[in-house]
Amino acid sequence: MIKYEELQLDEFDAVVTGELTHLAIHLEGELDNIIIDVFQVCKVQEFRKLILHREGLKFQDKIEIVRCCIPMLEKVVDPAELKKTLNEVEAFKAWRNALSHGHDVGSTSEPLKMRVEIINRAGKEKIVEITPESHQVMLDEIDVVLVRLQKFAEVINKFEE
Repeated sequence: MIKYEELQLDEFDAVVTGELTHLAIHLEGELDNIIIDVFQVCKVQEFRKLILHREGLKFQDKIEIVRCCIPMLEKVVDPAELKKTLNEVEAFKAWRNALSHGHDVGSTSEPLKMRVEIINRAGKEKIVEITPESHQVMLDEIDVVLVRLQKFAEVINKFEE
């Protein structure tokens, strides 16, 4: 047993930090084990409630989770095709975010044209113009992406190792 009172302050600091870190690793590992055990027996509805529909899990997080699963799915799906599809989902999300977070910069009613300015994380400004025609193209393109995602989900759901 360590006699803490016999240590110098820097030694005490190092020991305490090490012990707390060691305990935190074990605690987190046990939490991981509980989560794994719960999800081995939990039902789909419980998984949706506990993980997928939680307020903190964002659209982008779900894209990243699927992207991280690609190596586990190589026997089932074409990884390049799934990556391409996820990139298209991200492009759609960026388009949607432009409308949610952008600023109107001179939309007009004749002809119907919305002009939305967005500023990316790097500070670059971009103006997105949306007309009935461009909106229909976007809807048609994302319908194709949605069908591909549904096919991926169907194939993955039927796969058993």
